[in-house]
Amino acid sequence: MYHLDMSSNPFLSKDVSVKRIMKGIAISLPCMIMIFAIGSYYADILFSTKSTSKPLVLGAADTSLLDPEDKTYYEGADIFTNDKWNPNGYIEIEKTVDTPQYDIQAGSIVKDKFDIGDSDYLYLECSEIDKDSLSIPPYWPSCSLKLNNSTLTENLRSDVICEDYDNNTGCKQEIQLIIYENENLRNKYLFFSTLDYVGSSYNIIAYELTKDNSSRLYFDFKTFISEDKLTRGNMDLYMAFTDDSKSDFKLITYFYDPSMQSISGVYNEWKVINGRWLLDKKIVVL
Repeated sequence: MYHLDMSSNPFLSKDVSVKRIMKGIAISLPCMIMIFAIGSYYADILFSTKSTSKPLVLGAADTSLLDPEDKTYYEGADIFTNDKWNPNGYIEIEKTVDTPQYDIQAGSIVKDKFDIGDSDYLYLECSEIDKDSLSIPPYWPSCSLKLNNSTLTENLRSDVICEDYDNNTGCKQEIQLIIYENENLRNKYLFFSTLDYVGSSYNIIAYELTKDNSSRLYFDFKTFISEDKLTRGNMDLYMAFTDDSKSDFKLITYFYDPSMQSISGVYNEWKVINGRWLLDKKIVVL
């Protein structure tokens, strides 16, 4: 059996000198201090967050009027303003499909096909319009949406609006579907709402469309990731190039809730990064 000979190891020997210990400390202590200092420096970089910076206050916006009851809405804001968010230099991109409407009556079945280029098509088909439901609003018929042979949703939201509900006249079916494609965009972008929300609440579901393929884009709020983005009243969104070069673009969404006491709405700016819409700026309108 192997036995440790303490006398052969000066650091384990009972006779180790004080001088040797002090020399070891003198060598190791500066190294330990240096490692600690470097580690602290990089830890500060890694764990520092944007929340430590003060938000930008534009124009006559008075943040002293913010109601604590609204904290969940304005917390983490990058900008406070009194005006509708319309940044200078932004160039809004035209929607190639924008919540299409179809004339309907009892028994109607809405079907449509959208050519999105590269021999790719989106196919829309909705359930038959029910006469009884048509007479008693609100009415949200369900629709399906396919990219070529691939089903994106069987639960696409549509809203029925009639000029005269009693007589079922002047009725239109509005499909909650938006498509962006532009020569300066590498890919196409699809947004739609589903019947997971009804009434005044709408959810935004996003896809990036490439040739023969589709990728779901989740919304990254930095502190959590969501499958969709909630809006109210409609799918309140638009895409814009950030300057004349048209090399960079953003998605801008707007949200308002009647429960807000001291703010009139929240804008979010999003950038496509690593297969998701990453929150870039939060703008609170007072």
